[in-house]
Amino acid sequence: MLFYPRPFLWSQAWWVPLLFGTVSVVMVAAAHRVRVRFAAAQAPVSLTQTLSATIAFAAAYALTAFWHTQPMALAGMLTAWWLSRVLLGVDRWLLVFSLLTAVGGPLFEAGWSTLGFFAYAEPHALSVPLWLPALYLHVGLLAGPAESLLHTKE
Repeated sequence: MLFYPRPFLWSQAWWVPLLFGTVSVVMVAAAHRVRVRFAAAQAPVSLTQTLSATIAFAAAYALTAFWHTQPMALAGMLTAWWLSRVLLGVDRWLLVFSLLTAVGGPLFEAGWSTLGFFAYAEPHALSVPLWLPALYLHVGLLAGPAESLLHTKE
């Protein structure tokens, strides 16, 4: 659970939607750069695949609301689910991007938390919860289909 020093609406700070929007654009752009760096062909992705990845992320995010008091179990569930999704088949660049996201996302949040923008109720390391990197693994898998939808064939 997050706490903001000056909540505005629904216990969120006024800038949260702006941050989420900006980070979403940055993540898709970063996914594109990683795909290009790996010289991976742009795979055709349907809207259904993108919606499936979106629903999978939303479900993973929802798990954090119910299981955040059991950080080890939550980290295990999120990681196992990510592994099952990866084993169903993802491109190598997307696997790497997902792992990079699992490192970069929590580091970004740790920085913002240290600066006082928000605080987690139950931080474990670097002022973020133990399960946060596992949640970001799913963010990485969502950025792949979004990247494919938004970038034209090269």
